[in-house]
Amino acid sequence: MNIVNKSIRRRKSYFGRTMLMLTLAFGFVMLFESPTNAATLQEPPTAEMPLQTNPESAQPGNSVEPKTGSSTTSKEAATSIDTIGKKMGKAKGNSRFSPEFIQLFEPITASISPSTAQIFVNNRQVVLGTIVDASGLILTKASELKAPLECRLMDGRKLAASVVGIDVETDLALLKVETDQLTPAPLRLLPAPVAGSWLATVAPESKPLNVGVVGVNEREISSSRAYIGIMPETRAEGDGVRVTRITEGSPADLADLSINDIIKKIDDKETLTQEKLREILSNHKPGDRITLTVARADKTMTIEIVLANMEAIDPNFDRSNQQNQMGSILSKRRQNFPMAFQHDTGLNANQCGSPIVDTQGQVVGINIARSGRVASFALPMQVVLPAIERMRTGDLSPAVIYEKRLADIQTELEPLRKSLAELPKTVADAEAKLATESARKSEIERMSADLKKRLEELNNNVSAGEKAVKQARDELVTTQKKVQKLEDEQRDLGFGSKN
Repeated sequence: MNIVNKSIRRRKSYFGRTMLMLTLAFGFVMLFESPTNAATLQEPPTAEMPLQTNPESAQPGNSVEPKTGSSTTSKEAATSIDTIGKKMGKAKGNSRFSPEFIQLFEPITASISPSTAQIFVNNRQVVLGTIVDASGLILTKASELKAPLECRLMDGRKLAASVVGIDVETDLALLKVETDQLTPAPLRLLPAPVAGSWLATVAPESKPLNVGVVGVNEREISSSRAYIGIMPETRAEGDGVRVTRITEGSPADLADLSINDIIKKIDDKETLTQEKLREILSNHKPGDRITLTVARADKTMTIEIVLANMEAIDPNFDRSNQQNQMGSILSKRRQNFPMAFQHDTGLNANQCGSPIVDTQGQVVGINIARSGRVASFALPMQVVLPAIERMRTGDLSPAVIYEKRLADIQTELEPLRKSLAELPKTVADAEAKLATESARKSEIERMSADLKKRLEELNNNVSAGEKAVKQARDELVTTQKKVQKLEDEQRDLGFGSKN
C-alpha cells in the first residue's frame, strides 16, 4: 500500500511540473510563431524614469516612489517564476486558478492595493483606477466613463471625481478627486513583460484580483472596420447608392436612415457606387462622425451618423467573435491601441484600468481591455507614462477633446430648444382640437345611435307593411277568383231563363 501511495504522489508531482512547463511553453510558442510580433522582439528600454518629471510634481507628498517603512518591502515581496512554479505543483488541484496558488501572489500585490480605486457611475462599478499622484489623480480607462463619477478607495472613502484629461489614442483618462491623502502607485519606465511571464492584477484588496501569463509580446492592436449598418446597391443611373437593407440597432437604424434612400455623399465625397462608399468608409474608424447627403423621394437631406464597431453591432459577422463572447463581458473598446501586450488573466470589462504587476512586484502595465474569452490587453509603461504627462497639461481636457462635438451639439440644440419652447402651445392647440373633435364624435355617435334605433323601428314598420300588403293582395286575388267562379256558375245556370 505504501508503494502505491508513493507512486500516486510521484505522479501528482510530475503532473504539476508538466502543467507548468506546458503553460510556459505555450507562451513562448505564441511569441515565436506569430509573424505579427516579429517587429516587437526588440529589447525595450531598461532605464528607470520616475513618472513625475516636472519640478512641481517633485513636492513632498506627490512622489510616486513606494513608501518607505512599509511592513513588506519589494525585495521581500518579490517571488520568482521558478519559486511560484515549484509551489504550483503543491497547490490544491495543481491549478493556477486555485485560491492556494493565487494566494502566492498576495505578498507582491498587497503593497500596491492601496494605490487602486473602484470607479462607479450611478452606484455601478464601471472600471478600476490606479492612483498616480497623492494630490488626487487617478488613471483609468476612458471609454467606459459617464457622469457622475465616484471613486471608492480601499480605506472606504467615497469621493466625487472629475475628468482632467482623456487620451483618445490609448483610451486612458485621468481623474481628479479632492484629497491630498492618496498613496500613488510606484510607476516607472520598465520593459514590457515578455511571453511566458507571470502577472497579477491588483485591486482594492490585499489579495490579487487574478493572475495570468503573458501570451503575446507587446504589439500594435489595430482597429476593426467602421460599420454603418446598410446593404448598399449601386443605382443604374450612377447617381448614388440605394439602401436596400438596414441592420437593426446599427448607426443607420439609429439615425433613421430608410430603405430606398439614395446616399449621394459622405461628408464632401461623392458616393456614386457601392465600391466608392466602402472605400470612403475604410478610411474611417469606429466612433467617427460622418454626414450623409441623402435623397428621399423628391427631397434632399443631410443625416449625421456615428460609425460603430462592426462586431459590436453585428456579432454574427465573425464566428470567432461569437466564441470570444462566450462567458465574457468584453470591453466596449478592445482594439486600436498604439502598443499593448496580451495576457490570459480572466478580467471583466469593469476591472480594466487596474495596474498589473510582475513577480517582482513592479507595475509593468495598466489593463486596458478584455478583448476575448481568454485574452486581455494591457498598456506597457512606455505607453502609459507619456499619456499621463499629456493629460496633466490640460490640453486633453474633455472641453478640448470634444470641443468640435460640443459646438456641433450646441448648434443642433439651438433650433431644438426653440422648437421645444413652441411645442407646448402646439400640443395645447392639438389637445384642444382633439377635445372638440372628440365632442363632435360623441354627438354624432349619440345621433347615430338614435338614428339606428329609429331605423330599426322603421325597418320593423316596413316589414309589417310589406306583410300587410302581401296579405291584402293575396286576399284580393282569392276574392277575385271566388267572384269569377260564382259569376261563371251563375251564367251557366241561367242559360234557359228569360230576362
